[in-house]
Parts: sequence; structure tokens; C-alpha cells
Amino acid sequence: MSQKNATADLKWFAWSLDEAERQALLDRFTRAALLTIFGPITMKESWSAAEGGKTAAQVIADLSVCSQNAVPQNVAVTIREWMGEGRPAHLTIGWLLEVDEAETAQAILTDRTLHRYVERAVGPTALLLRPGVSEEQISTALRKAGFFPRITR
Repeated sequence: MSQKNATADLKWFAWSLDEAERQALLDRFTRAALLTIFGPITMKESWSAAEGGKTAAQVIADLSVCSQNAVPQNVAVTIREWMGEGRPAHLTIGWLLEVDEAETAQAILTDRTLHRYVERAVGPTALLLRPGVSEEQISTALRKAGFFPRITR
């Protein structure tokens, strides 16, 4: 077995341990040996840990125990972000309907026909339309209700 494969196997083994097993390992090896086994944490390593059921908090705790110091805040934030536990953001693709007045947005939300095209209000004068609504559908419905949409791209 090559040195590279052996190191990869040891890293996988170390990150796959539960809390009690990790503590037993910590009790047996020196700090330097543990850092050699665990290696530097990379984005790929954090994904592997997550796939193995580890949380960012567990990875950060493991690093803290190995280093015998608190993990710096910037490192902890990076690990949380890598493992999908950072500040969530959602990207929605669709139509945003903007009107000049809050009363107009409210009228659209309460209109028998138009409300079915609206996913939710995202502001007092902005409405996110449902996925799959076509430009033609919403334009026609708005015109029938007395609105005159201007489409901008």
C-alpha cells in the first residue's frame, strides 16, 4: 500500500469515529501524531466528514481537542460554511412583480384571479410569482384585471 493511500485510509478512519472512539484515540496518541492522522482540514475533508454523519460542531470540537486550543472563529465559520451550516441563502429563479404602491400589491394578492399566480410577497410593493408562470400568462391576467405590465429584463 502506498504512503498516500495509507494516509487517506487513516484520515477516513479518524473522521469516521464516534465521540467515545475519538476520545480513546486521543488518550493513546500524542498531539503531533493526531495532527498527522487527521491532517489539515480542507473543504473536501469537511464534505467527507459531513457525508459520514459528522456535524460542523463535531469537526470543530475534534480540531479543538487535537490542537488543545480553541478553534479560531474564522476557521470555525469556514468549516460551517463548507459543511452547509453557514448563513443560508436561497436563490429563486422566477418573475418578480413590482408595483408602485403597497395598496396595488395588496389588490393583486386579494384578486380572485391574480392571487393564484403569486407565490408570496417579498416586500410591500414586490410579489414573487409562482414557478412556471409564463410571461404571457401573467401579462394577460394583469391586463384583464386592469393593470398594464411593463416587462424589463
